[in-house]
Amino acid sequence: MNNILLNYKTSAAGFAAVLAAVADIAHALSVGAIPNLTVDVPAIASGIGLLLAKDASVSGTAAGQGK
Repeated sequence: MNNILLNYKTSAAGFAAVLAAVADIAHALSVGAIPNLTVDVPAIASGIGLLLAKDASVSGTAAGQGK
Protein backbone atom coordinates (compact mmCIF):
# COMPACT_ATOMS: atom_id res chain seq x y z
CA MET A 1 0.00 0.00 0.00
CA ASN A 2 2.82 2.38 0.84
CA ASN A 3 4.33 1.76 -2.61
CA ILE A 4 1.10 2.92 -4.26
CA LEU A 5 1.10 6.15 -2.27
CA LEU A 6 4.76 6.92 -3.00
CA ASN A 7 4.56 6.21 -6.73
CA TYR A 8 1.29 7.94 -7.46
CA LYS A 9 1.99 8.61 -11.16
CA THR A 10 2.95 4.99 -11.87
CA SER A 11 0.02 3.74 -9.82
CA ALA A 12 -2.39 6.09 -11.60
CA ALA A 13 -1.26 4.74 -14.96
CA GLY A 14 -1.76 1.18 -13.74
CA PHE A 15 -5.19 1.95 -12.32
CA ALA A 16 -6.20 3.64 -15.58
CA ALA A 17 -5.08 0.62 -17.63
CA VAL A 18 -7.06 -1.81 -15.47
CA LEU A 19 -10.09 0.47 -15.41
CA ALA A 20 -10.06 0.89 -19.20
CA ALA A 21 -9.83 -2.85 -19.77
CA VAL A 22 -12.63 -3.62 -17.32
CA ALA A 23 -14.78 -0.90 -18.89
CA ASP A 24 -14.14 -2.36 -22.36
CA ILE A 25 -15.15 -5.83 -21.18
CA ALA A 26 -18.28 -4.47 -19.46
CA HIS A 27 -19.26 -2.48 -22.54
CA ALA A 28 -18.82 -5.45 -24.85
CA LEU A 29 -20.94 -7.65 -22.60
CA SER A 30 -23.62 -4.98 -22.25
CA VAL A 31 -24.14 -4.73 -26.01
CA GLY A 32 -24.00 -8.49 -26.50
CA ALA A 33 -20.60 -8.62 -28.15
CA ILE A 34 -17.66 -10.86 -27.34
CA PRO A 35 -14.98 -8.96 -25.37
CA ASN A 36 -11.65 -8.52 -27.15
CA LEU A 37 -9.58 -10.48 -24.63
CA THR A 38 -6.42 -10.26 -26.76
CA VAL A 39 -6.33 -6.58 -25.79
CA ASP A 40 -8.01 -6.60 -22.39
CA VAL A 41 -6.02 -9.35 -20.65
CA PRO A 42 -2.60 -7.79 -21.43
CA ALA A 43 -3.94 -4.38 -20.39
CA ILE A 44 -5.01 -5.80 -17.04
CA ALA A 45 -1.67 -7.57 -16.62
CA SER A 46 0.32 -4.43 -17.42
CA GLY A 47 -1.91 -2.38 -15.12
CA ILE A 48 -1.25 -4.76 -12.24
CA GLY A 49 2.45 -4.62 -13.07
CA LEU A 50 2.39 -0.84 -12.91
CA LEU A 51 0.53 -0.93 -9.60
CA LEU A 52 3.23 -3.18 -8.14
CA ALA A 53 6.16 -1.33 -9.76
CA LYS A 54 8.69 0.78 -7.94
CA ASP A 55 9.84 4.14 -9.21
CA ALA A 56 13.63 4.42 -9.08
CA SER A 57 13.50 8.12 -8.29
CA VAL A 58 11.16 7.54 -5.32
CA SER A 59 11.57 4.09 -3.81
CA GLY A 60 13.20 1.71 -6.26
CA THR A 61 16.88 2.01 -5.36
CA ALA A 62 19.01 1.97 -2.27
CA ALA A 63 19.79 5.28 -0.59
CA GLY A 64 22.01 7.50 -2.70
CA GLN A 65 21.84 5.40 -5.90
CA GLY A 66 18.76 6.95 -7.49
CA LYS A 67 20.48 9.99 -8.99
